[in-house]
Amino acid sequence: MQDLSLKPPRPLVVFVHGGGWRNGQKRGTSEFTDFPGVLAFLAKSGYVVASLEYRLSGEEPFPGAVKDVKAAIRFLRANAVKFGIDKNKVALWGASAGANLASLASLSCNVKWFDPIDPKGIYKDESDCVQGFVGWYGPYDLVQLFGDATIFEKQLTEPQNKDDALKNPEAVGTVAFLRCALDGICPHENLTQASPVKYVDPKAEEYKDPPMLLIHGNADTAVPYQQSVALVEKVKKVHPQDPDKWVKLLTIEGVDRGFRKKTAENKLDPCVTHQALMLALTETFNFFNKHLLDPTEDSSWTFTQDPQCEIGYHF
Repeated sequence: MQDLSLKPPRPLVVFVHGGGWRNGQKRGTSEFTDFPGVLAFLAKSGYVVASLEYRLSGEEPFPGAVKDVKAAIRFLRANAVKFGIDKNKVALWGASAGANLASLASLSCNVKWFDPIDPKGIYKDESDCVQGFVGWYGPYDLVQLFGDATIFEKQLTEPQNKDDALKNPEAVGTVAFLRCALDGICPHENLTQASPVKYVDPKAEEYKDPPMLLIHGNADTAVPYQQSVALVEKVKKVHPQDPDKWVKLLTIEGVDRGFRKKTAENKLDPCVTHQALMLALTETFNFFNKHLLDPTEDSSWTFTQDPQCEIGYHF
């Protein structure tokens, strides 16, 4: 086995998968057929890369999954020599519900309520603060997203078939995660506590809000594009001086959930979808390079459009 302690330490990137807080797994996201290969490529580019499992809504409600993300960061920092990690250069990357969890963990540095359970104090001296966050099509303001506190009520209590009560997986998973009542009533207090916009803090030096890159398709029908806009607006309000230092939003035009593009026949357009995924990866990796690698290294990527399936995008 290679002794990583003999090599210079590398920045750490931790990926947090999506799945509506109720499912998903660490080896896949969006339309990638080999997501472990994507993570391996990032590792070959100069990083230590980890992809997490966390407790889903059927196992532990909020904030259990956020604590799991923080526990993973502390564990990896505590084993920095073993894994060859630079403890001062750590970033989180999440997609969908994973972007919610990763942004919550990123923005709640030093918030004791999210401290992971550590009864033996094994990692008590390790920080869970991070130096960067990338979010793909994440929900960041759950009050805005779900709005009416009774949004899940009919989905749970008035199904077309009475035998299907409480079996809508999307509604049940969200209700369980947010500790809503079994009848689907979800108090705004619960939604607010699980909203990353709540934790953007003006005391940047003390609470260390990290630089952020958000990437979202403006035709997303599951988590609206406005969710990323809401986080950007909150960051700019809290950090009005040089807001681009804190957050940037890459808008990919015309793509839906997971950067997917559908044809007029409602079939997947593989060409445009592939281009959107490559654009998202290019800007994600460039963000990590900018904020985590040695500034003397020339490691920026260039996104090359395919003329057969050009896509629109802008910051």
